[in-house]
Amino acid sequence: MPKTFSLFRNNKFNKDFSYPTKGSEGKDFPKPIDFWYEKTLYGRVDERQNPVYISFSIKRFKQIHPSKQIFALNFVADAFFSFQRHIGKANSTGKLALPSVLVSLEPKKAFLDIESAYGAHKQTIIAVMIDGFLSLPQHNDDVENFDDFVNKFVEFFEKNVGVLPITRSAYIKSQDCSPLISGLVIDLADKDHSDDKIRKKWISDPNYEFYTKEAKKFGFIVDKYAPWRLVADIASPRMQNFMNPVDWPMLMGSDGANVWPNKDYASPSGLSYTNTVRTLFDHYYTRSYKVDMLEMQELLVDTYTEFYKRYPTLKKIKTQQCSDQLLGSSNKITTKIIRRQDPSDRNSLIGSYSYMDWANLYFSLRLEEENMKINQKARERIISSFTTLDKLEDKKKVDEGYALWYLNQAVKGFPKLLFPVTPFEFLPFFCPGPGGLPHSAKSFVTLSDLGTLVGKISFAPVQKATGGASGGGNGDGGNGGGGNGGGGDTGYN
Repeated sequence: MPKTFSLFRNNKFNKDFSYPTKGSEGKDFPKPIDFWYEKTLYGRVDERQNPVYISFSIKRFKQIHPSKQIFALNFVADAFFSFQRHIGKANSTGKLALPSVLVSLEPKKAFLDIESAYGAHKQTIIAVMIDGFLSLPQHNDDVENFDDFVNKFVEFFEKNVGVLPITRSAYIKSQDCSPLISGLVIDLADKDHSDDKIRKKWISDPNYEFYTKEAKKFGFIVDKYAPWRLVADIASPRMQNFMNPVDWPMLMGSDGANVWPNKDYASPSGLSYTNTVRTLFDHYYTRSYKVDMLEMQELLVDTYTEFYKRYPTLKKIKTQQCSDQLLGSSNKITTKIIRRQDPSDRNSLIGSYSYMDWANLYFSLRLEEENMKINQKARERIISSFTTLDKLEDKKKVDEGYALWYLNQAVKGFPKLLFPVTPFEFLPFFCPGPGGLPHSAKSFVTLSDLGTLVGKISFAPVQKATGGASGGGNGDGGNGGGGNGGGGDTGYN
């Protein structure tokens, strides 16, 4: 039997039959989380389907292993410690059957730093482009300077779109990116997720039903295809109880910024800063679209720099037809060695393109990555609106970050906003401001408010391509696509 068909058959079997639905007393088993088919982007996108990431900070994380550098988000760690103690007490009082793999809940893996993960991925991009694409004479010979290189990069991107994500946003939504980057996941074993024998060993453990039911009491859900994996259910009141005690003045006062989250952006009662999914993403995570363009510039310069190190010169061969009275016609071949543009002045390379040039290139890449098809007229309309917003930002008539926020909305097809936009969503970073708001943040914003303010800004929906698309959907929440990794509900409700 072909291996691919066998894998398909086994995956289909796993999807439909491998997880128990009824417990020993006939009651429903706690529903697991399905990272393969249903909630593929859980913890990697926010409620509006924006890819998000969290950078490591000792004030946001706690070490969950006594001797190993294994970390989880602080409130997730607190919930895990409580669950550990609960299981330990159950074992000491004879409630657990022995032998069992579930007696000692020792973490093996947890938070994976996005900077190292995406950094390694960028090195893969550089290697594939230089060792493969640009090693071929038909491509190598076309690059004399940075501008030529950018054109070749676009050609390389178009040949690999859907296979090799370029931007951080596309990487986060791809199958190349692990759910561990969310800080919400704790692995109690380091096992192969595709090994059905290992999975069955855990599910058939005499204490497995107890383990899943008790995990739920502490705000955790178990991974359907990796039953050794605990995932913080951030919509669970049990997990939200662990969010509440977080010391926000300490947390937000890190890195020299003395920012207090405005209580109006938190729970409906305004009494807690952290007990909602929305405020969690606002204060712990960064929307990756905010850094995509800058990182795209850096990636292009890094790749060109590495290319220059390998191929500093270019050999140009010119053939010229000559006439001679004695020999008749003949071809004269001349060879010229040309030194490619030196990349040592990085700022000069980046500055050779205007901000709008970079924005156009970034917009093109993101549309391709999201498989979003728009006609030229719609594209011109969007870029014109983006340009208008950028000018308004320069004049400080709208808050910093609006223009990129608008472009990100366009990439997603302008989904309907189901709840107001807060300044935390679009401002590029936290900074002190009056009244507890980030610097220059004025108020909640809706698309109609912004349209009225700007006048000619267009928020007309654009058409999305069918098949393999990602992100967006018809609104902020609900089903979002999975980029290169397929679609899936984020499950924050």
